[in-house]
Amino acid sequence: MEVGIKEILQVIRKRSWWLVTIVVLASVCAGIVSLYLLQPKYEASSQIIISSTNTTGQSLMSINEVNMDLRLMDTYKEIIKTVAMMKKVTANHPDIEHTPEELSRRLQVNSASSTQVITLSYQHENYSQAVKTVNAIVLEFQREIPSLMNIDNVSILGLANEEAVPAPVSPNIVFNVAVTFMISLVGGVALFVLLEMLDDTVKSEEELARLLNLPVLATVNIIRETNFTKSSTAVIHEEGTGSDVTIDAKV
Repeated sequence: MEVGIKEILQVIRKRSWWLVTIVVLASVCAGIVSLYLLQPKYEASSQIIISSTNTTGQSLMSINEVNMDLRLMDTYKEIIKTVAMMKKVTANHPDIEHTPEELSRRLQVNSASSTQVITLSYQHENYSQAVKTVNAIVLEFQREIPSLMNIDNVSILGLANEEAVPAPVSPNIVFNVAVTFMISLVGGVALFVLLEMLDDTVKSEEELARLLNLPVLATVNIIRETNFTKSSTAVIHEEGTGSDVTIDAKV
């Protein structure tokens, strides 16, 4: 059976109530799970700024100095996420819950284009713990850079505020419901089209004529028992006589 747009639309129209039911139930379940079952996560962010390597006091910087600063930014971003750096953080801040490996995996390091600002973000189920963790990483990184790179050019631009009232960054209820809606809609249509392709019964005279390539000569309607009356009376006029013959027939 070849399936085209017309056939797909016919399947959707035929099973529209089933499709609507599946989509609504799936979307409602996604909303309930996101709202009540998934644990919310909060994100805390701190920022550091990397000073220029141009220490001569000149106002103009050469191309080499600019490229060096860009490479230094990339180097710092990699150093921050190393497990070795996270081990120093956990050693000096024993109140941090996660292991160095998990800290390295959860930490997000970003920098805006054409700037020397690096933003560190950390997500945790407890916002206070997220603030303590990201601030500890920033402070430890600033302390270790002079001994690692022989240059003290890291300054703290801003630390995460523990007194802020944050909104959870996950789960995103609207996003989850929208994705579930689309998946259930596409999946429902695909399922019903597959069922229609596997169904080899003939449902109409048009389909039968198309399959046999023959014209329809006549159709026989379904005769139900309710179409008959409980009793019927037939009056027969006998030809050549003046009297009628009545026959009672029981069905």
